[in-house]
Amino acid sequence: MPDKFGDKIRLQHAFDAIDTIMGYIRDADFDVFSQDQMLRDACLRQIQSIC
Repeated sequence: MPDKFGDKIRLQHAFDAIDTIMGYIRDADFDVFSQDQMLRDACLRQIQSIC
């Protein structure tokens, strides 16, 4: 049975989520990332949207 979304759309969605994450962490080093709960939550949300 064909999927509701095409593979191309799913891949584009994943790439968009990755681009968003990269924008969030562009200027953050590990210390900033590990101490910023909101940043970690935002990145996790984007990762969840891919899965």
